[in-house]
This record gives sequence, C-alpha cells and structure tokens, in this order.
Amino acid sequence: MKWTVLGAVGLVLSLAHPAVAQNLPSEVTDGMYITVDEVRSNSMDTFEFFAGPSGGPISKQQFVSSEVPSDVMPNKPERPLLEKLFGLLDADSNGQLTLSEWRSRINRDLAFADQNSDGRITLKELANARKNMGVGDALGMVF
Repeated sequence: MKWTVLGAVGLVLSLAHPAVAQNLPSEVTDGMYITVDEVRSNSMDTFEFFAGPSGGPISKQQFVSSEVPSDVMPNKPERPLLEKLFGLLDADSNGQLTLSEWRSRINRDLAFADQNSDGRITLKELANARKNMGVGDALGMVF
C-alpha cells in the first residue's frame, strides 16, 4: 500500500512513541511505504513552491512567511519551527537556501530513513528514523 509523503511523515510524527509502530502488525509496518523517488519528486514540488518562478535561492524571510498550501503541509508549523527548519536546510548558513542545499538534505534524510536501501521507506523504517533523530531532523524529512 502506498501513501503520500506528508501522510507518511505525519503518521510517524503523530505516533506517541516510536515503539507504537513496533507493536503494529508487520503487514502494516512493512506493507505501508513510500518510495524514495516519490519523496524526491514531492520535495522538488515543495522547493519550487517556495522558490517561485525564479527557481531560487529561497531567502529565510521568503521561507518562513510563505503561505504553504494545505496539500503541501496540512498543519502549517509556527514561524519559530519554520526558522529552525530553514536553519537545518541552509547548510552554509548564509540565509539563502539553494536547490543544491535542498537536494543534499533530502538525499541525506532519505538515506537515513531507507535503512535497507531498497528504494522504499516503510512505516517501520520511519518510526526507527524518528527514534534516532531530533524533531527538527524529522521535520526536515517532510521536504
């Protein structure tokens, strides 16, 4: 069974504790997945939303003040959380988020989440990733 990027990440982030996923039947934890390619495609749509017609780079102000459509991020985080997320994405801390920085972060997060490198991220893998990273890093996986 496939699922949307935000649905998958939202489900994992909403779990009270990563151990909850470990108590679910294996057909749920292993059967529900999203492909790495789907995440990359969705992340590019998200980057293009923030970058607009210019294609980037994205300024911190532009990133934290954009009205993100509900189909991209159903529950818009508060500004401080968006600022923290921007800091995670802006690798060189120059206040400008480039496509290269964006892709680098996405690839790093995907490699971390896809523990068996099969090109699919299961609910179990997302739960394990959540257990081993901070909230800011988990939010980075949304994109």
